[in-house]
Amino acid sequence: MIEKIGEPTPDEIVQSEISDLPRTVPVKIETPVRVQQLPAVYAAVGRTDALVAGDPPLKILNANPKRKRVFIVTSAQSVSVAFDQQSGKAGQGFLLSTTKTMELTVDSDIYVAAEVTGAIVSWVVEYWTG
Repeated sequence: MIEKIGEPTPDEIVQSEISDLPRTVPVKIETPVRVQQLPAVYAAVGRTDALVAGDPPLKILNANPKRKRVFIVTSAQSVSVAFDQQSGKAGQGFLLSTTKTMELTVDSDIYVAAEVTGAIVSWVVEYWTG
């Protein structure tokens, strides 16, 4: 036999929260967690002209919270990479050599400065949204 259920009452629809429940629940991860990366929906590439040693650091990317990651590579000469102009002066930033590619997942400004005249910096940047 099928029992007919009536319409819910306003109190059943609204349902108040129970205040004696804990606000947080501790979680203990016991095995490796599988994470699936979402693909970037927009990408761009860029390149500098030959940089001159001693010139002020060049801003290659503005701060952008939509940035997923950026890959930076240099040709022929090493460069300094930094997140502000002051620490981007040659010899003070992170030294990126010609044999390496740098991957950054920060959304701050990115500056480069030549250690030796003639360095060319190229990058590929991925964005979460366009």
